[in-house]
Amino acid sequence: MVFCPEVPDVVVWRFDVVRDLLEHRALSVRFADLAFERSLLTLETALRIRHRELHGTPVSPASPGLQRLYRWAVDTGVVSVNRALMDAMRSIRNQVAHPTTNPGYGGPGGAVRLTLATVDVVNDVFEDPTTRTWRNETHRRLYEHCLNFSRGGSVLVEEGAVMPLWRIDLLAVENRMPEPEIVLAAWPRSVVVEGDPGEMDVDEPRLLRAREVVVAHNDLVLRGGSDVVLSPTGDEDTREHERWVAAVGPAPAAIASFEAGRLRQETEHEHRRQLREYWEATRDTA
Repeated sequence: MVFCPEVPDVVVWRFDVVRDLLEHRALSVRFADLAFERSLLTLETALRIRHRELHGTPVSPASPGLQRLYRWAVDTGVVSVNRALMDAMRSIRNQVAHPTTNPGYGGPGGAVRLTLATVDVVNDVFEDPTTRTWRNETHRRLYEHCLNFSRGGSVLVEEGAVMPLWRIDLLAVENRMPEPEIVLAAWPRSVVVEGDPGEMDVDEPRLLRAREVVVAHNDLVLRGGSDVVLSPTGDEDTREHERWVAAVGPAPAAIASFEAGRLRQETEHEHRRQLREYWEATRDTA
């Protein structure tokens, strides 16, 4: 469990008990359950502290009520997770505080995953809203460009060389470290058919990493990493792109979608590892 520097020490200290329970969960299957339940109670503390920071209201069990506190966090963007997850966490927290049955969280493994998910929400609570707004807006804007490029075709321009593309996927936008990183996958317009025409494969995508992506007219200019330009095709090239897509059928798109999902997950894991290392180093020097 790693916390961003903005999480108050009083919250981090309460998670020390959670960490101890997880480290000794081999002694009792209930230790993992208790760790998750403790993490939920600490999430409530974190929300109340954040509410006080933003609104100046005192941290007390009655101000505001738990349901309103959770809804406030979702409605005002204090957390980026959806309402369904927060409602589920609130429901479990109420069951912990007022038990009527013995709860089950999918065994020790399930309880550990839920605990780590709660840690993610706590980090979310104390993130600078402007950082999240930039990330969300950048993701939305670039996603729309990638979608349009994939519909009409595009080209990758690098040092005068031009590579026709049939698809661009946005894999990640991460700006919680000193140097932000935007990762895209650019798919060259080619398909390999081996043996049976139904057995298609697509060329590996070109992974593009940049610190900044600037929208210039209809182009995407990548800077600080893969210094390339992504441009939409002209009318004639767009018709060629459409003919190519119609000729190869839906198989390449299905393959690319699966591969893009895998690459997106790998990129997310890589960023999470880097983020944890950065947070650990920052808290150690604070």
